[in-house]
Amino acid sequence: MSIKSTVTLSSNGKYWQAFYYDSTGMRRAKSLGPKAKLSKRQARVLCDRFAAELQLNPALAGCGRVTRLGEYLERYLASRTDLRPRTLELHELTAKYLLDYFSLDVRIDRITRAAATDWRTSLARGELTRKHNPAEATVCQYIRNAKVIFNHAVKDDLILYNPFDGLKSSASPPDKKWKYVTRDELHQLFAVCSSPAWRLLLALCRLAGLRQGEALSLSWSSIDWANHRLEVIAAKTGRSRIVPIEPELYNILLEGFAAASERESLVIPSGSIGQSNL
Repeated sequence: MSIKSTVTLSSNGKYWQAFYYDSTGMRRAKSLGPKAKLSKRQARVLCDRFAAELQLNPALAGCGRVTRLGEYLERYLASRTDLRPRTLELHELTAKYLLDYFSLDVRIDRITRAAATDWRTSLARGELTRKHNPAEATVCQYIRNAKVIFNHAVKDDLILYNPFDGLKSSASPPDKKWKYVTRDELHQLFAVCSSPAWRLLLALCRLAGLRQGEALSLSWSSIDWANHRLEVIAAKTGRSRIVPIEPELYNILLEGFAAASERESLVIPSGSIGQSNL
């Protein structure tokens, strides 16, 4: 039996009502309007329209309890065990900005596309991040996160559409002029490094072409000393690649290994370099 056929028109004397059953099997009523202003035919149209909404969004026939933004975001974040720690942190920050703007108790089905646009404007002005004119790429990152967060609500039948789906979420490529760091400049950097860990980080990035995250997660066991090469595993894909170790980098790694404690597994010890704005 379809949902539409389970919605029936009735009245309590003064008001037209649409009767239906929620997900627990309890019979519920939705007021359609006063009989003094609506004919039976008009009430029937409203009843059929409500039945169609239930067909599109079965969550409307829940237990009569609407989902609030604070409750939904808490449940969403707890469910994203598949995200990497840094990605989860960005989603948590996006959730904070959503709550700062919309509040804990707002119903998620009441967030419109217009309200989502206003939220983006507030982000771009720095009103939520408390940073004057944040970078467009940063704003777009939060928009992408919001789209993902509300896509899950659509999939769970909590809302009919994603109010953030039409927002711009890709920033224009920055006009960068990359600086080539010569060996002399690299040695000048080495000379002012505040710790051996910083020297190792710069050496791995400049002399082996490692990304920042790859250098910070590189373990001593990944180094093949005999063949002068190291194995790098990409955090996003899990794929590995072999990188040659050139002579200067080899000597720097050797010095670092000699100074490392026996219990230290990482080339750059955890906590040796501050992660804030690295």
